[in-house]
Amino acid sequence: MPRGYKERATEKAGPWKVLRVFRLDPYDLVASKLRRFWPKDRADVRLLCDLVELEPERLEQILEEAYPFNLEKDGDESAANDLAAPGPDDTSHASPPATSH
Repeated sequence: MPRGYKERATEKAGPWKVLRVFRLDPYDLVASKLRRFWPKDRADVRLLCDLVELEPERLEQILEEAYPFNLEKDGDESAANDLAAPGPDDTSHASPPATSH
């Protein structure tokens, strides 16, 4: 869950005496559904998007806070190495030209 989700949750009043019920902020709920991404979660996200106007920038911020992407942990390590390698326009790390003998 994203940092701060407890502070953004709102308490739901009800007739219960020993139970405290909290409603998650819609962004936090969507973030948790997108993380799991099962068919039921995708259906829930579609429904929530129909009911609540979500700002894409805010959702992106919440997702980045909740689930920072790390290629070395979450993806292909060779891709992480490719990203760190100098590009074709980067001459600061270029190999010296080959010489023929």
